[in-house]
Amino acid sequence: MDKKTFSRIVSAVSAAAIGCSWTLGAIPPAAAAAQQEISAENAQEEQLIPVIVKLKGDSVLASDQAADMGAEFIDSPQAEKISTVIESLQDRAEGYLRQLYPDLEIGFRYSLVFNGFSCQLPESVIEEAKNSPLIEDFCPSCTYSAPK
Repeated sequence: MDKKTFSRIVSAVSAAAIGCSWTLGAIPPAAAAAQQEISAENAQEEQLIPVIVKLKGDSVLASDQAADMGAEFIDSPQAEKISTVIESLQDRAEGYLRQLYPDLEIGFRYSLVFNGFSCQLPESVIEEAKNSPLIEDFCPSCTYSAPK
């Protein structure tokens, strides 16, 4: 077994163990582990969709103080406090998504204008993650090129 396959199996089993702790009592632990492993396996095979994940909660510039101070607010101690809270929320949302899709890679993180990050996810993971209390929405992301 090559290293990549072993890593995926370990990730899927870890996700299954965490998923079982959430569903304990709803279905037997062995069935939950198998179900989570199959879901993770299916997610690995699906085509990835580039998305921007918009999280619940305000951005740094959403406060009244930011509106009063303008661009100077970005470097203020208040903005740093807000950024710390946003970073924590983003880390929790990333952890949640990583349980559903262990190969998650975050592209960019956004905190000034809105709270979120970019990544690529299988469609089945997007549908399941819409139920998270941390996530407000998923917006498809694409790149445009100007004609030459």
